[in-house]
Amino acid sequence: MTSAFKMFAASLILAMAVLSLPNLSARAADAPPAVLKVVPDDVLAVIVINRLDKADAAIGKLMQTMRVPATSVVDMIKREIGGGETLDDKGSWAVAVFAGDTPQSAPSAVMFVPTTDYKKFASSLKAKDPTADVTAIELSVGRSSFVGHKENFVLIPEPSVKEPEALLKKIIASSSSVDTVTASLNDWTSSHEFAAIATPAGVKKGTAAARESLKMVKGLMAGAGGDQAMAASVFEMYDSMLASVEKNVSVAAGGGHLDDTGALHVDGRVVYTHEASSSVSRETGGKVGEGLAALPGGPFIVAMEGAFPESLMKSMLPMSLEMLKSAAKSGGKDLTPEQIKKLTDAAAGAWTGVRSMAMVMGQPKVGESLYAGTVLVMKVDDSQKFLANYQRSLEGFAEISKTVDNPLFPSTTVEKTTIDGAAGLLITVDLSAIVAKSGQNPGSQEVMKMFVGPSGKMKAYLWPTDANTVALAYITPDNIKLAIDAAKNPTKSLASDVDISQTVSVMPRGAQWTGYISPRGMFDFVIAIMAKAGPNGGMQPPRFPQTPPVGFAVEATTSRLDLSIVVPSSTLKGFGEYVQSMTNRMLQPQPVQPQPQIQ
Repeated sequence: MTSAFKMFAASLILAMAVLSLPNLSARAADAPPAVLKVVPDDVLAVIVINRLDKADAAIGKLMQTMRVPATSVVDMIKREIGGGETLDDKGSWAVAVFAGDTPQSAPSAVMFVPTTDYKKFASSLKAKDPTADVTAIELSVGRSSFVGHKENFVLIPEPSVKEPEALLKKIIASSSSVDTVTASLNDWTSSHEFAAIATPAGVKKGTAAARESLKMVKGLMAGAGGDQAMAASVFEMYDSMLASVEKNVSVAAGGGHLDDTGALHVDGRVVYTHEASSSVSRETGGKVGEGLAALPGGPFIVAMEGAFPESLMKSMLPMSLEMLKSAAKSGGKDLTPEQIKKLTDAAAGAWTGVRSMAMVMGQPKVGESLYAGTVLVMKVDDSQKFLANYQRSLEGFAEISKTVDNPLFPSTTVEKTTIDGAAGLLITVDLSAIVAKSGQNPGSQEVMKMFVGPSGKMKAYLWPTDANTVALAYITPDNIKLAIDAAKNPTKSLASDVDISQTVSVMPRGAQWTGYISPRGMFDFVIAIMAKAGPNGGMQPPRFPQTPPVGFAVEATTSRLDLSIVVPSSTLKGFGEYVQSMTNRMLQPQPVQPQPQIQ
């Protein structure tokens, strides 16, 4: 393997490293990376590193936090290419992905490598004419390729490109740059040491390819009949989501940074098309962590909070209806126009008057359903009106379920009941048919029972806790009382959790929706499912250490959608410790330890 091929491989390693350990030293927004002015505007996607030296240093810092041995990726590149002293490690670097010559052709990737001396760089690659803008290089005996020169960058196509010379000449001749196409992301890109950007052409090509793959898989499953045909109907929902992305998303990007506390922020941004922008309304969220004060404290798996305006529910309604229509069709019966109207009315009325919502999935006790620790608290305009609307909605759905012979339309009953003298609703959903259809494998049925309970009938209690608050708890009404206690006594709420407070302190402000995933709670849950599903080969994984949760935040405006995933520094250390524990366990088997049990 010659230095050109090694350079490409080493640079891709750097890209993968930064993709998995994004960004690496946040800075104020300035001009977009210089490489974006060199990459042509007809690319599908481009991966950018603003400063190779800063990215390399930050990867080292992150690896040190996680207690993982690290080496300098930039030094590795310099060693691999031979003439590494000409690599400008203070420059910006990119891999640009171009469409193939035909719709069936595979995309082609070209690296844009910053250099301080193109002639020396090309010479190190054994270029035929180091002074030419496009010149042949020798990859190995009997194999050759080409490299190009544009401004302060060496252009190196991936070895699989069929006509590298023609592609390089086209790139060099182009006078239009991608930074004009991604102008709406330029400030965002410049504030991240790393960014991966999909252009409008890339978004459309990617979604079209994904929809074609879904179509093929759906056809195969539908042809299998039985349960497989029912499962195939789920793909209708995914296809609808991809169609919406294709229509409404202009450009998209991902990146990240380490903040001053050492927390890792993995960020994403989606910019809407002009047509979509006018239909997206801005709903201001409350203070981060505010909704947690209404939830009972204790060990948990996941918790979420945020605004829930009627405009959001209306935007989700069409997708929900498509799912229901697909589910009915999988059972051999299309919904009638009358049934669709009733479902639409029922769904629209269920969430009328809701302003915000908070939810926690607490860790249930051994032998309980997964949802036994789940509590949902909603802020509404009027508690009594909400309960009345919700009851009518469920009764409408129950009426339609009786006419659709399909387990995906379970039998549902609603009745009034009381808790400590207060009137509320008891909702019972019969999911036993779905449990019965979960397959002949006993492990599969055990996992299903984990979710819905041994009887297959799930109960939920919906109660007004005050004039503007409604709480919902599954399986037992005891959690309603815990939610009431949490609202009265902040020390009993999830907001008082020390670990969550650490995550809240590094979360972005202004997001409408935030959430928290407990690594220990999630790992315990997965291990419990594995134990229920069947033998695990005798190896018992260690428990994840107790750490602050991983946070996520979503903010929507009239023009874009931002997503941030935040991993506190001590949680990063926890992941490093867990990897080391797993490694030690595999190398030196230890006595089997009791594992978390959840039914």
